Amino acid sequence: MPAQTPDPCWSCPSNAGTRFEEIGATGVEWWVQAYLPGNRELARPLLARAVAAGARAIVLTVDTPVVGTKITEGGRSVFDLVPTGQLRVNFDEGYDALPGAEKATDLGPTDIARLHELTGLPVVVKGVLRGDDARMCVEAGAAAVWVSNHGGASSTVRSQPRSRCRGCEQQWGSRSRCTSTAD
Repeated sequence: MPAQTPDPCWSCPSNAGTRFEEIGATGVEWWVQAYLPGNRELARPLLARAVAAGARAIVLTVDTPVVGTKITEGGRSVFDLVPTGQLRVNFDEGYDALPGAEKATDLGPTDIARLHELTGLPVVVKGVLRGDDARMCVEAGAAAVWVSNHGGASSTVRSQPRSRCRGCEQQWGSRSRCTSTAD
């Protein structure tokens, strides 16, 4: 018997140009996709806003150890093209200038438990590519793992996520249901 497909929901990146409150007001089920900063305490206000606005889960993104710069054909950064006020609107003003605001490069199992304790929400770990890593995430308290290579855009891993699901399926057997993305 095939696994039942869950109701669709939306994963909203923390860098979004729409305020969490506006998303919550639509009534859509949504999760917040978090990119933790080096100083984890700086994530508190953003996560509190997401919870208050009705986020149903935290997606901890672990598949972007280095964020690639997206350059257009004209040689401009994508971020140069986004109108002021339509990027990272859920962060406090001046956030990027704070010490420790850079993206964390030392994510680990303790971050999973910490996020759950801080928000009370289930934590989905996105970017898991190996079965043993999936097991470690679940043992650390992850409600689910999301097999993804971030579309390969910010990763040195070029394999297709569906092929990576096999490793997770081998670890978990009939308890696993794999849906993968190359987002």
